Amino acid sequence: MKKTLAILLVLSITITAYAVYIGAGVTFVRPLHPQINTVGLVGHWKLWDGLMTTGLIFDYTCRNHVGTLHDGGTTLVPTYPGFNFDGTDDYISIADHADLTPAGTDLVTNGEFAAWVADDATGWTEYGEAGADPMATQVGAGQDHTGAGTGYCCLYTSTGAIIDIYQALTTVVGQTYRVRININKVTAGGITITDGQGDISFDPVSYTTTGIKTFDFVAVTTNPNIMIARKGVAACDVTFDDVSVAVVTPFSISAWVYMHDADRFHIASKGLLNVDAEWLFNTNSDGELSLIIYDNFLVDCYIRRRDTTDLRTAHENQWLHVAATYNGGTSYTGMAVYLNGADVGDAGNNIVTFVRASPQDHDVWIGRYGAAATAYPDGLIDDVTIWKKELSAIEVRNIYEVTRWRYSR
Repeated sequence: MKKTLAILLVLSITITAYAVYIGAGVTFVRPLHPQINTVGLVGHWKLWDGLMTTGLIFDYTCRNHVGTLHDGGTTLVPTYPGFNFDGTDDYISIADHADLTPAGTDLVTNGEFAAWVADDATGWTEYGEAGADPMATQVGAGQDHTGAGTGYCCLYTSTGAIIDIYQALTTVVGQTYRVRININKVTAGGITITDGQGDISFDPVSYTTTGIKTFDFVAVTTNPNIMIARKGVAACDVTFDDVSVAVVTPFSISAWVYMHDADRFHIASKGLLNVDAEWLFNTNSDGELSLIIYDNFLVDCYIRRRDTTDLRTAHENQWLHVAATYNGGTSYTGMAVYLNGADVGDAGNNIVTFVRASPQDHDVWIGRYGAAATAYPDGLIDDVTIWKKELSAIEVRNIYEVTRWRYSR
């Protein structure tokens, strides 16, 4: 009986592992801590721990998204537990990659109708064309059935005879895709967008008015077609361009920050507004934490979720955990921002007709947005993560709780 009791007592002992740090004249011991969940994690830069060699930052996901230091010489230095950005010229660049953006690659060839051979749009197959009526032709400014100009396509039939254009796509079964078309002019009738493979992936969608149109579908085959045809059997005279089909991709980002100045503290960004922007995670000129997802198809087009709390003064010079999520949708209501594990996104807006982020080729910047005097943050940044998923509120809270020990929160 005594031996059995002794065994039980031994088994009940909790074993804790400890790590000993010795360096810079300081020695301390701390218990090893659990790590964050890595499902969907596509980029992880522990700026203090991740300094590999001079000028390089390790990506802890082992996807080789290595960061490069830009510090004007010597000013960007590790300051436990982060990197101290001087607000002048310090930042880290990470090479452009599809992992690091919610922008999905466009599956449509020549969706802008810029390339033609005679009166045939490159990448598209025409069906039903018979001379000038019915016909699918290129147009310049306005509609011109003689085929002058480039950059638009016109479907025309005076009698309602069959006329359509189509092309094959390559999709992943179960993946969600977003279709966009810009209808420039409707003189008669309308158009119908359908899956030319028998409406397997999506049902026909019809439009009779101008504007940017969009809808989502879930692929059930690997080879659907996108077909644009005259609507019904009525006359059709419709001009359109910028046809795209792209995967809908969620996105999340998190970091620890210690802001000396919370006015336009740019945590991370990818591209510049109206040039090649995809997203921006920062505090704005009012000290509000926000995530912006850009759609470069239109000028000044984006969706934004923000916290209306001014983080200047009261939240400066202390470690804060910040995070933001995006579900891949077309509205700010599908976004959230978090401060120290709590959802604080109490405001947002949609600017112009947002459809989706468009893939660009700009690097990811940690600690920079643009080139103005306000482009560089003044403070420390550490433990930056990017996720190819929409983190839940529980997951964001877990990241905060698991990592807070390092920042004395």
